[in-house]
Amino acid sequence: METRTSPLQTLIALGLLFLAVITLNSFTHYLSRLNALTDQARLLQVEATRLAHTQVAWEAAIATATSEAAVAAWAHENGMAAPGEELVVPLPAGTPFPPAAATSPPPSPQPVWQLWWEVFFGQRP
Repeated sequence: METRTSPLQTLIALGLLFLAVITLNSFTHYLSRLNALTDQARLLQVEATRLAHTQVAWEAAIATATSEAAVAAWAHENGMAAPGEELVVPLPAGTPFPPAAATSPPPSPQPVWQLWWEVFFGQRP
């Protein structure tokens, strides 16, 4: 004996099959989107790690450049002398030495009242 399926049963089976196909398609779409986002997350993690290493390198360079020894070395390289040091500039070979300037003692400071006298009267007392 043959069992016939009713049209209602066929319609319900086709409806369930249609829902299964839609659900499977949606699930596949979400999986492909998840894979794309996972790849982007990996790339961003690599970029963040690279930037963190760069930041550490820059911080080390800044710490080195601002240290007392580096500042003193830079100052010496650019012709500056520290207090208590005498700056000596070597001349290239074959360059004639400039004549030494005669040093005279600085004039003794004039008393303030004499300066004011000159300002008001135009002559020395």
